[in-house]
Amino acid sequence: MVESVTTSVLAVAGIVFLTTIGMASAVVAGTVLAGGYILATR
Repeated sequence: MVESVTTSVLAVAGIVFLTTIGMASAVVAGTVLAGGYILATR
């Protein structure tokens, strides 16, 4: 029982971690693209 709980906690933590990393990288990528676009069109 304890092992399955630990596994689910780790799985949830991993999903949250990946989601956070994904969102952060998406924001960074969007910022870089927007900055490059603004500089290119200026």
